[in-house]
Amino acid sequence: MSIKSEEMANMVMKREWSPSCQTDSNDHKVLSSVSTLSCSPMEMESGLNAVMHPSSDITKAFPSDDLKCEEVNVPLPSVLCPACEQKQGSKLYSHLFNMHGYTKAMIEQVKQSAKAQWKESCASLQCKLCGSWHTSKRELKFHKKSFHWEISEANCIQCPICEEEVQSHQHLAGHAEAAHATYPGQYKVESLTFESKEKYEARQIFQNWRKETENSKVLRWAARSVEKRGDRRITYYRCSRALRTPQYAYRMNAKKSTMYCTAFMRVTENNGTFQVLCCSDHAGHEKDPQLLAFDQESENVVVSLLKEGFDINQILEKVKNICGENGQLRKLYHATSWDIRNIAMRNRLQIGKRHESLNSNVMERRADEVGSLQDVIPQLDSVTEDLRSHVLRLKRVPNRDVADLVEFASLNGVAIHFVVVLSKDSLSDRLPWPPPPEVGAHTHRMQKMSYEDARKVYVESMEQPLAATEVNSIL
Repeated sequence: MSIKSEEMANMVMKREWSPSCQTDSNDHKVLSSVSTLSCSPMEMESGLNAVMHPSSDITKAFPSDDLKCEEVNVPLPSVLCPACEQKQGSKLYSHLFNMHGYTKAMIEQVKQSAKAQWKESCASLQCKLCGSWHTSKRELKFHKKSFHWEISEANCIQCPICEEEVQSHQHLAGHAEAAHATYPGQYKVESLTFESKEKYEARQIFQNWRKETENSKVLRWAARSVEKRGDRRITYYRCSRALRTPQYAYRMNAKKSTMYCTAFMRVTENNGTFQVLCCSDHAGHEKDPQLLAFDQESENVVVSLLKEGFDINQILEKVKNICGENGQLRKLYHATSWDIRNIAMRNRLQIGKRHESLNSNVMERRADEVGSLQDVIPQLDSVTEDLRSHVLRLKRVPNRDVADLVEFASLNGVAIHFVVVLSKDSLSDRLPWPPPPEVGAHTHRMQKMSYEDARKVYVESMEQPLAATEVNSIL
């Protein structure tokens, strides 16, 4: 046995530990035992060999299965061994058994002392709101901001008008109503309940109310965090114009202008019932519809126009005609060219070229290009000037597919074979089989039908002629 091992064994044999937990302020050592340690030099050397040679079977160092040191998930205040002051990490308990001859009862006391000391030293790392433990102050702060943001910001929310500090956004709205309201009911906090026998119906009612409120109040509620408490799901919303931090606007180049806004909403969902606590009035910034976020319905309108081949200027002109300035789709009315480009990029759509107005001379010239179209059109009594113009435009849409023909026919209430015949489209050879229900069972026979047969089928399928005003309302 080496001299170093013998000196270490003698040092351990002479050391006595008090049963109570003793803590050093510098090293945070945990010292606890019930009797004086006794360890022979031979046992010490065998323990050293077991630690110095990881490839050996460490279980051989245990006298019996009953004395094996089981791993217990007890957090340690430090990684220093209380006997030799060496760093051991997560293997401290095995080290005490193998190197210093600790019995199972002695190791259990070390565990209990370590656990008690860890709880005492880490009491500040426990969330007082939900009782969860965290490994660092940074993690605890992130937890509070993510799951308890209303309470974690207590006494930190400043009124954007007078900079008075309040505890929550609900208190901020109450303060604004009492001190800064210019008319009765401004900044009022409302409590609403949406419930129905069917869970889907209650959600739909809530979504419809939210959509109407956001459009009428010129706001967008952005989800900040979600919290689950048993069967309840609580979602916190803030005004989309409010900042997270002062550096957020500079870093993200965001369209935000204030740290805090009185507009907030808390939604509690429980077994199909939606309980809403909200304020829909703004404070700290002006109402600007151009800075609102696109909702799904407004984006779908733009996508449909992009698929039809309209360019940006045509889309902006059409949406202003579709949506009034104070209508339901207020953001769509104030859309910009950059909004159209961003939607096209998100949906991987190519912005079409600008289409010139289709007067009679232009249509005749295009009819000659597609070939013999004038021979077919006059024999169809229900063909209107506008419908013919849209079919000719459909012919020029790039990357067109059969699905575009089917969608065009269904939107305009006409038969698919009429669209194919009218445009003399080569896609008629690739019509689907079996045809979709909305197209008709005779669609696939279109490639073998003559123009006369196609005209007869079209006239028979149209019970009511499509007027020009109806075409304009659809397109």
